Amino acid sequence: FDVITATPPYLTQTVGALPHHPQRAHCRHELRGGVMEFVRAAAGLLAPAGRFCIIHAAPREAEVRSALAACGFRALRRADGLFR
Repeated sequence: FDVITATPPYLTQTVGALPHHPQRAHCRHELRGGVMEFVRAAAGLLAPAGRFCIIHAAPREAEVRSALAACGFRALRRADGLFR
């Protein structure tokens, strides 16, 4: 793929209350994999000159950057988003 985007769950399995609705639980908590799994998957599917965009929570930036580096990526840009 030339472009891959990812929005992994923001919360680890041990943080916060797990929603009762299964789809919400998997969207919010790392029940099927976390940041590293998403980055590894992108690394295996991305074309040589492709771009990977990951959206994640700012408090976990160090973990995201570590996963990117471990899989051969480098951050080109960071943008902060604010919720209303």
